[in-house]
Amino acid sequence: MGEAPSSICFLNRAMAERDLSRAETELAPTLAAPLKSLLAQSPDPDTALRLLMRYLETASAEVLRDLPRHPMALTYLVATFGHSESLGEVFLAHPALPVQFARDWHLAELRSADEVMQDYARYSVTSPDPWLASQLARFKRRNYLRIALKDVLGISTLGETMLELSTVADVIVKQALAFCDHELENRHGRPQHRDSGGRIAPTGFSVVSLGKLGGGELNYSPHIALLFLYAHSGQTAGGSESASTISNKEYCVRLAEAVVRTITQPTPHGEVYRVDSGLRPDGAKGDLAISLRSALEYYDHRASDRELHALVKARHSAGDPRLTRDFIQGIQAYVYRAPFDAEELETTLAADQPIAEQSSAGQQRGLGLSLLFRGIRDIEFLAQHLQRLHGGDDPWVRTGGTMLALRRLNDKGLLTDSEYARLTSAYEFFRKVEHRLELSEDQAPQSSRADDQALRRLAHRAGIQDLANQDAGVTLITEITRTSGLVKEICKQRSRPRAAPTEGNVSPR
Repeated sequence: MGEAPSSICFLNRAMAERDLSRAETELAPTLAAPLKSLLAQSPDPDTALRLLMRYLETASAEVLRDLPRHPMALTYLVATFGHSESLGEVFLAHPALPVQFARDWHLAELRSADEVMQDYARYSVTSPDPWLASQLARFKRRNYLRIALKDVLGISTLGETMLELSTVADVIVKQALAFCDHELENRHGRPQHRDSGGRIAPTGFSVVSLGKLGGGELNYSPHIALLFLYAHSGQTAGGSESASTISNKEYCVRLAEAVVRTITQPTPHGEVYRVDSGLRPDGAKGDLAISLRSALEYYDHRASDRELHALVKARHSAGDPRLTRDFIQGIQAYVYRAPFDAEELETTLAADQPIAEQSSAGQQRGLGLSLLFRGIRDIEFLAQHLQRLHGGDDPWVRTGGTMLALRRLNDKGLLTDSEYARLTSAYEFFRKVEHRLELSEDQAPQSSRADDQALRRLAHRAGIQDLANQDAGVTLITEITRTSGLVKEICKQRSRPRAAPTEGNVSPR
């Protein structure tokens, strides 16, 4: 029988029921009941139906005939339209894509970096674009659609979703690097140096990721933190241009600038990523690319605790993996050495206290969302803090991902079972809400000041339903506030300075 239209929580019921009646005439009769059921389950049935009507207007007769043969395609359409209007535009631009997804027996599988690379190779042939940035943006949106579908339908876990988002970013950075490197090499030749035996050897270049990308826990609307390295000083071999030989430093700085420019420039499909290169040595005053030797000297002598904290998540993303390996091995002694500022975490956690005094309804909504992002940072910072504190003696706790770090810290007794359970549950909850907010807004979520209805829709997207005596949006803010308080208390307990050891006692690390 399916759902009655009156049971679907439309905001504009009269318009929705007219559109629903039209949709039923354009779809096969076997899809009428499933459509009502899908709309009843949608967190935003008004937007889902509105976009579905646009889809029915643009899809060919052949595609519409295929829908009843592959009913999962309708599920994919309504799920996407109800969670992300931006990603829904991909289906509107490519109406056959939902059916292609429904035919894909491997859609639910976790894709490796090699598989995504192969996908890009096929995509670059079947959907050529002379503008690389535009092609990368389209490839990213198509993959985000695939990943988001599995996410909102509960096919993928949070960890799998974050890993796939990170894998797509790695592949895109690799493609940008390969293209820009080829262009520069044609003009200037390969960077090279003399090895220990006096022979001329090519000089490696690598892109190291930090932050959420470094941890393999990327979100849908990220700033990706990148560090650019080259192996040795020297000069290029010379290329097609006259007097084209330049220093390795100049070549690699130009290469890093070209990569950043490629993935940050605006395109009709949006920019590919926003890049944060502020954590490089000397910050904005430093060169965008730095030699391995200079980087290690900087982190040994001049880096702040904040910069060393960031290196806990350092990971290879593109270029020469041996260079990244040498870098990560070289920084271990600096990242995990003692002493370091053990009170930094508590100072950071206390920085937002004045905001808690706000009391109006609008301010409380804003406060709830600020607590969400603060809670994510608190958990990530605490994990890095404990890793640095104990990683010098126990390399087992050294890992970039926050969820894996919490697990390993618990394995070693550095977090109690209760602390581990609460922090993991909080992190999964916070990241799920963050992802639903990013999908619905397609913008940096920190700027959001959601009104009552938008907040209610966000709660529905996060799986929170209205109660008889309480709106789902109120429940969401209440849960964010409660969970944030639990996280803050654990962080404060774990970040308090330890008492100095007495004679005969061993100081804990």
